[in-house]
Amino acid sequence: MKTPKFQTTVDALRAIMDGYGLTRGDVCRILGLKPKPNGGSHGTVDSWLAGINNMPRAKLELVLLKAPSYRKPLSPRARPLKTTHPETGDEPSP
Repeated sequence: MKTPKFQTTVDALRAIMDGYGLTRGDVCRILGLKPKPNGGSHGTVDSWLAGINNMPRAKLELVLLKAPSYRKPLSPRARPLKTTHPETGDEPSP
């Protein structure tokens, strides 16, 4: 898959993020950067999106290659739901 033709790499990054529903934190994880603990992104990705720095084309290509198969990690706050058997009402054994 080729990089979409855009004027800047930032425009292409925004299009990829919109197309795959990625957040700034997701882009960080794809690139191997550690996102901020509050769910925000790494300062590097923020500077690219703000237009302060240009995003290297190699990084854009990497996001483009990995975005289709990227799966968002489970939230550390997520808890599994308790399920019961519909007929007996018993909880399943672990």
